[in-house]
Amino acid sequence: MKKIWFILSMVVLFNAYAHYSHEGKYIETNPNKGDFIVLTIPKSGSYLLNKCLILAIDKHIKNKNPKLTYNLQHCYISSNYYSGQTQVLQKLRTKKKIVMIRDLRDVAVSLTNYLTLDIIQSFCKMFPNTNYEYLAKWYNNLSYDDRLFSLINSDRNVVPLNHMKTQSNSAVYWMNTPNTYICKYEDLIGPQGNGTREKQLNEIENIVQFLELDLKKEDVNFIADNLYGDSIVKTFTFRGGGIGQWENTFQLEHVKAFKEKLGKYLIEWGYEKDNNW
Repeated sequence: MKKIWFILSMVVLFNAYAHYSHEGKYIETNPNKGDFIVLTIPKSGSYLLNKCLILAIDKHIKNKNPKLTYNLQHCYISSNYYSGQTQVLQKLRTKKKIVMIRDLRDVAVSLTNYLTLDIIQSFCKMFPNTNYEYLAKWYNNLSYDDRLFSLINSDRNVVPLNHMKTQSNSAVYWMNTPNTYICKYEDLIGPQGNGTREKQLNEIENIVQFLELDLKKEDVNFIADNLYGDSIVKTFTFRGGGIGQWENTFQLEHVKAFKEKLGKYLIEWGYEKDNNW
């Protein structure tokens, strides 16, 4: 039985993480290594889906052959990377893909909570001679509401301020490519994140079927039992998660700006019927 190769490809927050010279070369020289690709908008539940896949593949391996191992590879892809590289793009299109989406209002809140001064300053060190130092000083002087507003409303081509619109456009592209499964954060999170057990089990089963993994009913229940939180698979980005956090955070100015800048995605992805929310 062949070894299972798992490429986890996340649409990352900062475009500086990915360059065609690295990622394009990997795909072109190893076009058959990945059985599937995962694309997520940052803060849309990347860790949640990653953990689900790790647990599911582990169960699949144990059911098939206890000695079989697999590789978990991270292949970071930014919007700039896949927008103009036709050859690589076509190879990615032929793979099975899971695109994870989340209510972008909750994404905005989660991203605002994540982008603390310490996080931005760490990027100053990682990427010297860039705009991050200026961004850190400017961002530190903003109130929480102003930080949230800047992420929603910005038309500047400055990361991470352009994150919401840029990555949402990217997600729309991949959602409309063949051989793609769309996973909703709200369906996967489960009751501990204000979802439901029924939807969670159904979503796990859908992912398992899409990837043609061999899991038993008790395996699916085990994944659901252990999916929430940072046990088993550790991460420093987990803050609690949950559905509808924006309702206790958005002010009128946030609602107005969101409807204007990003409201179409809520409608297109089925979170709202129109902009009258």
